[in-house]
Amino acid sequence: MIIIVIAVFDSRNNRLEKYHNHQVIISGTVSENAIEKDGTLRLVINNLYLNYSTKSIKSQVYVMLSSGKGKYERSDKITLKGVMKEGFGNYSGLIYRPEIIEHSKPSPPDYALKIREWFSENIKNLFGANESALALGYMVGDKALMTEELTRSLRVAGLSHMVVTSGFHLSILADFIKRLFGKISRAAIAIGTTVLVFVFMAITGFGASMLRASLMCLINLYAWYFGRKFHPGRLLLYVAAITLLIDSASIMNVGWQLSFAAFAGIIFISPVLTKFLYGSHSPGFIMSSLITSISAQLLCLPLGIYYFGMFSAVGIFVSLIITPTIAAAMLLILLSGTIFSLIAPMAEMLIRIHLALICWVAEIPWASMNVAPNNPMVLLVFIPVAVLFIILKCVTKYDFRPRYALDNSPKYGKIYSC
Repeated sequence: MIIIVIAVFDSRNNRLEKYHNHQVIISGTVSENAIEKDGTLRLVINNLYLNYSTKSIKSQVYVMLSSGKGKYERSDKITLKGVMKEGFGNYSGLIYRPEIIEHSKPSPPDYALKIREWFSENIKNLFGANESALALGYMVGDKALMTEELTRSLRVAGLSHMVVTSGFHLSILADFIKRLFGKISRAAIAIGTTVLVFVFMAITGFGASMLRASLMCLINLYAWYFGRKFHPGRLLLYVAAITLLIDSASIMNVGWQLSFAAFAGIIFISPVLTKFLYGSHSPGFIMSSLITSISAQLLCLPLGIYYFGMFSAVGIFVSLIITPTIAAAMLLILLSGTIFSLIAPMAEMLIRIHLALICWVAEIPWASMNVAPNNPMVLLVFIPVAVLFIILKCVTKYDFRPRYALDNSPKYGKIYSC
């Protein structure tokens, strides 16, 4: 808790309000490939050094450049000069059409980015335009190919989180690996999941939510492997502290907050809901995925409404249909883009079904409702969620205290992957 409080104050100290409406010289690292939109190149810069200072600032700046100003990729080094305006969302500042002073590639190169680009090109060549856009959104969180219409449809359908790489995606893939190798040995599960985590991070990048998810997955995996189990609340605090020690600014990141809210839903609501519905039995893969998705969305819902000012009235229902097939879609996409392109038509067909459902739902007039963003009263939605959790816990008498177990039975709780 002390680390979290320190992170809040440290993050506030690293905000850039005092530089707003002033000309600045900023050096930093491009955090993701630039996206071209409405005649401008848009990129995010972090690891900032202002006015040639030797002290870094843990904030992010959103930059808009004129099209044709070059190709900017993840891990590139850049120095620019311009007037900084007030930022929005996760960004402490906004600079519109600055002068580029210096631009260089990293040395050594970002090999993980090369893997991602190779994978993305394979998917673009194998799938149609909209299908490849959604497929790359699922796999690597790349929204550069998405049209405004598709982005809006995903938001209305309550599926925007599906195209932002997070622990939810890693959880689905890790759970699939666990079930695939479960009949071989515990070592096979541990090795397979570890390889999956590093490959997935190499392709998607090392953002705040993925760092959190990967740490959570590996800590919990090897605790399970050696017959140990953390109390979920303690595990949540451990990983929060580690990620904030790495980058205290993460606590002000909307993605980081949503990621932890989703994980809190999975480790607290999911097990009591599972025990309420199934007792001492284990649900199948489809029902397990549905329970996980609903549990995560319950805690993400208030934050989503608060930050984005939109509530999807059909989000949970659409998730009930799409979530059970997400694992299959991601696995087919991964295999199609790497070692087995012959199954690409099967993967594309499944993605096409997802697109048809998303676009159909987006046309329903009452599918979404807009509210005023940044209204703290919206956070009161957490109260009925907390009441629901207390009722389920009292009815099921679920015990969250650690147990030394070598299985994954409901008696000892679920081995959480994300």
